[in-house]
Amino acid sequence: MPRTLLNDHPPDVQLCIIEEVDSPKDLLSLALTSKYYYRLIVPAHIQSRILRIPVQRADVWATLASRKHLCERIRILDLTYRRIPIDPEHPGYLIPSSVVDEVGDINTVYRLPLAEDEEHCEADIQKALVPCQWMSRLQAFRWNGGLHARNNEPLYDILRVVLQSAEQLQSLEVYSSRYASWEYTPVRLFHMSVTS
Repeated sequence: MPRTLLNDHPPDVQLCIIEEVDSPKDLLSLALTSKYYYRLIVPAHIQSRILRIPVQRADVWATLASRKHLCERIRILDLTYRRIPIDPEHPGYLIPSSVVDEVGDINTVYRLPLAEDEEHCEADIQKALVPCQWMSRLQAFRWNGGLHARNNEPLYDILRVVLQSAEQLQSLEVYSSRYASWEYTPVRLFHMSVTS
């Protein structure tokens, strides 16, 4: 039986195979094999495996709500609610360049609510629910900061959607700066590893 290469398959089959590659590192290795794969993978696939943003970015959620195919490519969703220091393991915000092109500067300072600003919290999270429903290949979800003493319903809403739609979910983490030390390091309140 002759050896079959990825190049021997039609372009639509090649795209289906690339969609199944989870790791940005593996995607980069494939992209570096030829100019053809580089143009196919960078930035369309390699930049859309990890989404790390503040939940208040309504412009990003609106763009993702109109692009279901981008949501389906996301494997790791890392949301922050408050301006807290990003730990070295997860530096900065990561947004696919195709989304950035549409929404503008990702470093723009947005309204960052006070602890008692629960109405805005709920409104911000409602905008994120539709794109989160489409993240069917999501493998890890991380919520960093923003638990309210009286009402955690907005967080529960997004967790409900993620748990219902992400069939491949392997890790779910909830951190809060409310219970953190004087250094403002987030404290992990909950972690769940899913194994089959």
